[in-house]
Amino acid sequence: MSAEKLREYLLTHGVPYEVHEHPLAYTTSRVAEVEHVSGKEIAKPVIAAARGPVRESGFGFFLAADVRLASSTATFTPPDMRRGLLPDWGLSATLPRLIGPGRTLELIWSHRTLSAREAERVGLVDRVIDDAVWEEELAAFVLNLSSIPQPAVRLTKLAAQQAPQLDLTSMLAYEYEAQQQCWTSRETTEGMAAFLADRNPDFDSPEPGDDI
Repeated sequence: MSAEKLREYLLTHGVPYEVHEHPLAYTTSRVAEVEHVSGKEIAKPVIAAARGPVRESGFGFFLAADVRLASSTATFTPPDMRRGLLPDWGLSATLPRLIGPGRTLELIWSHRTLSAREAERVGLVDRVIDDAVWEEELAAFVLNLSSIPQPAVRLTKLAAQQAPQLDLTSMLAYEYEAQQQCWTSRETTEGMAAFLADRNPDFDSPEPGDDI
């Protein structure tokens, strides 16, 4: 396939991509875009929720999220390698880390479709929700997440990302430093007050003396 036809194919499928004639060319802007999509540079939580077929570039986007939820009716199909292209959008990093090298190769080489339950069993999906209660359970998850002070959410996400590379002593040191940041934040002060008063937290109201 020529570079022009490849560009046309990618644009047709909604994938912004800078095509180069050299097969190993990979632009820094492309790498930065993938890293941004994968959530590494996003402090806020990235939640992927799938209800239906997930395939092609959507497969990579889904796996890049911090938490991956799926309806019981969802299916997952990796990119078709018969075109002669590698699975991209970070799949070369995310997929082996989630399911291991052997399962990665079996899945992408077979191009088979996984049900939501099998995807959960092998580690692609963190939680499967019955389709009959999908909207209610998804809303409850998001509502609960929104009630957590954001410094705690951000620092917990960073801890989970760093844990595989750090030992217990380093993680305990991180926990201590992170707790200090939480204690001094306005959001944690409000969250603690709301918890003790058995009410919903209000993170939007300014503190007394703040400019409005």
